[in-house]
Amino acid sequence: PTHPTLDDHISLNIPFIIIKSPPPGPDRKIVRKMNKFTFNALAVAYVISWILSMPWGVYAAEWSVTTMTELVNKVSNGCCNAGNSIMAFGDSAVLSVREYKCSDGTCADNERMLITYNLYGQIKCEDDNAECIINGERLRKGMVLQGSSDEKLTLRALTFKNGEASEGTFVQGGGIHITNVAIVDLELCKFVDNRSTRDSGGAGIFVWSGTVTLWGTSFSGNIAVSGNGNDVCNWNAGTVTVETTCPSPYSDNSPVKGSALDTGGYGTVRGSAFSYSGCDFYHCDAGSYNPSRGGSNSDCDTCGAGKFSSIGAITCSDCAAGKFSSSNGASACTDCAAGKFSASTGATSESTCSFCGTGEYSGAASSNCTACTAGKYLTYSAAGDETSACTDCAAGKYSSSTGATSESTCTPCSSGKFSTSVGATNDSTCESCAAGKFTSSTGASACTDCA
Repeated sequence: PTHPTLDDHISLNIPFIIIKSPPPGPDRKIVRKMNKFTFNALAVAYVISWILSMPWGVYAAEWSVTTMTELVNKVSNGCCNAGNSIMAFGDSAVLSVREYKCSDGTCADNERMLITYNLYGQIKCEDDNAECIINGERLRKGMVLQGSSDEKLTLRALTFKNGEASEGTFVQGGGIHITNVAIVDLELCKFVDNRSTRDSGGAGIFVWSGTVTLWGTSFSGNIAVSGNGNDVCNWNAGTVTVETTCPSPYSDNSPVKGSALDTGGYGTVRGSAFSYSGCDFYHCDAGSYNPSRGGSNSDCDTCGAGKFSSIGAITCSDCAAGKFSSSNGASACTDCAAGKFSASTGATSESTCSFCGTGEYSGAASSNCTACTAGKYLTYSAAGDETSACTDCAAGKYSSSTGATSESTCTPCSSGKFSTSVGATNDSTCESCAAGKFTSSTGASACTDCA
């Protein structure tokens, strides 16, 4: 009771630590030492807490999401129908592989599936193959990202599909709309068949303001009716950069370069303005494949006979009809020769290439043979003499037969008539000689003047 308690001298006011001066008395030095020790301990604790709260690429907590309603509740903290269990800033929402649609649960409102306000951290698919699909069902845009508290929001391995920006305030960006100086990384994402139907554009991504970086992200089938950027529209004061490398942990992989991005000429897209994909696994050489999407050469298997693959394949393809592959590790299949065909897929031997029948022809890599049409014929003396084309009946002759095997099927125009047509199919091309001209034989291609 005669000595002051520690509570009389020390108070903590986050984020500042305030130490009160001890009153005069015999225990002043002891209290000062206690103050100094407590101050140091509290300062260290506060600094550690601050460091842990920062998004240094490590997210404080991960939250599992399996339904559309859970997704809204965990990340959609903007206006309208805000979620009821929003993750803490810097956390990570991990989506199960599936389609997320408003018809299956709650969404932010009638225009937008998700709205984030100053949220940062990560929203990602549990697998890096972008099979978590945010499907707007041609009714709503996928996301509106309004700021990120000067930190970074990462969207990873998400597919934005069938987003529609057509009504209300946010009429741009069928996939996502980025504003309020948000800092956004898009890693391994896909933008597929999104639409913006009003005057503004950016059917895939519309950036009003913010810093956006794309890693291994691809675009296909997006349409801005205005023409202002089918894929990306950097409209106002944004910075958009497309990286040509893969994000961690795939930095040793080289992404597959796709088609050029349609930006509508609005703003600048830094880096390489193309779609990129295929970061999420090791790219095996042509003739092999990576079935497990593993991260090294040891995950590659060789394609068997009758199959082939290109660089970076995750499966081998069967040789198409009209082709074959007799060895393992093929990067392409071999064509059946002209005059032959094969209806089989995955053929492992040239013996599957059969000769065409009489009166038929084929080009290289044919899956079937075609009969000579009327006015043509095809002759050969033995198997192997087939060609890739039929021969026209000569001028002065015609043939109405299909699949003809001999020139004898070409019927000559009668005497007194002629024809200049090659490959004629009937006698209507045979014309009578004009007055003062004649033909004394059949099959004439011209008449002779009288002497």
